[in-house]
Amino acid sequence: MHLRNRPENGRGRLDGIHHVATNRSLYRLCGPCLVGHEAPDFGMRNMMNGESHAMAGNQLASVEKVLKRAIAVAAMALMTTACGSTPASEAPQLGSIEVVNQTADNWTLTIGGSNYGNVPPNNRKVYETIPPGQVLVMVKNASLQLSQRSTLPLASGAHGRFFIKPQYGKLRIVNPRDKSVDISVDGVLVGRARAAGETTFQSVVAGQRRLVGKSPGSASQLSTELFLGEGKLTTWTLAPDAAATPSKPAAGSGAVSTVPRPKPGQALLWIRNFTDKAVEVDVDNAPRGIVRGSTDAEIHVAPGYHTVEIRRQGVGARTTHTVTVKADQVARLPIGQERTGQEQGTAGTSAGASGSSEPGGFSQLDVPRPPDGKAVVWFRNFMSRGAIVSLNGQQVAVVPPGGKTTLVVAPGSHTIVVRRDGMATTSEHYVTIGPNQVADLPYGR
Repeated sequence: MHLRNRPENGRGRLDGIHHVATNRSLYRLCGPCLVGHEAPDFGMRNMMNGESHAMAGNQLASVEKVLKRAIAVAAMALMTTACGSTPASEAPQLGSIEVVNQTADNWTLTIGGSNYGNVPPNNRKVYETIPPGQVLVMVKNASLQLSQRSTLPLASGAHGRFFIKPQYGKLRIVNPRDKSVDISVDGVLVGRARAAGETTFQSVVAGQRRLVGKSPGSASQLSTELFLGEGKLTTWTLAPDAAATPSKPAAGSGAVSTVPRPKPGQALLWIRNFTDKAVEVDVDNAPRGIVRGSTDAEIHVAPGYHTVEIRRQGVGARTTHTVTVKADQVARLPIGQERTGQEQGTAGTSAGASGSSEPGGFSQLDVPRPPDGKAVVWFRNFMSRGAIVSLNGQQVAVVPPGGKTTLVVAPGSHTIVVRRDGMATTSEHYVTIGPNQVADLPYGR
């Protein structure tokens, strides 16, 4: 802006005074509300009285600077107002997840860290009201020692799917016998192991499983508990013919079998199905899986009081059992086999569908825990006479009627000979046992 003197009404005047006054008024209007102070005094009187051109130039430069700042602040205020008027985005919608169980096992389900109960075998279910985002879905089976997990990207209001898929490993059977052996895993036949050789079975269900080997036409069988790792090769070396366990032992001879143990601080319900029919098991009104014929199931529970319902498939029969089990204790329920001797009447009540008492309810077992890396033969005498016990050719114990003893042994194969006190007859028992396992010998059952 240029200032110059020109005569007007007989007086000298600075051209541009009008602009200064106008702009100063604008600043008075906008400045205080935007920058918070009154407009400065620009020295109008001095300029009217004839101040120097240099001072007028400096003052006008200050005016321009203040006006630019006011305009910038006003623009920012308008932008802020405009942004504040934008409507808020809509709230995200809850979604759902469908869980499809393609296995024959029962699983415990968690979604996003919350427990959603059990997923029954060969079942599917939709779970509603799931918040969107990266949702972690996980299932576990404690008795099988297996788990599966996946993170699903669930959009707002979307539907996701999670599949519980069968997990498989490989099983190699080393059979030193001169006869072939049929191999079953959890009651399901997987194939026949050839005589005097090795046979590998592909796609065998993974997890902690019960394996049974039996030669066609034979009255004896072998059994063991093994963990089959997913995608891994597991080997089971069968014992020679002499180590076969009679499927129906003579009275007083007993039968050796491996006994499961609960996890430290927990209890275990050991369901033993001696029938040829599969049974469904509910614990405290929650489904816990299906136990196939001639197989066992191990259900880990908290110590305390529990109600167990057994339903036989294809028959319609239903029985209800109650049991109080302590920490580190095993409660054994034989289905299709009555209890005798030490195991009678120790575990509460069992009732049939009509409410009547049923023989063969739960019995509690205080299963010994082997020293780390060792194994245990747990001998229990159900006979009315004492039992003299020899291990691998050496006498190790005399067990009174109704008594029991724990024999700590190295993992491997062992021979146990039992003679009844005052009698010459003896019975021999053979067992192959692994580290940290317990072999139960209920003499007289």
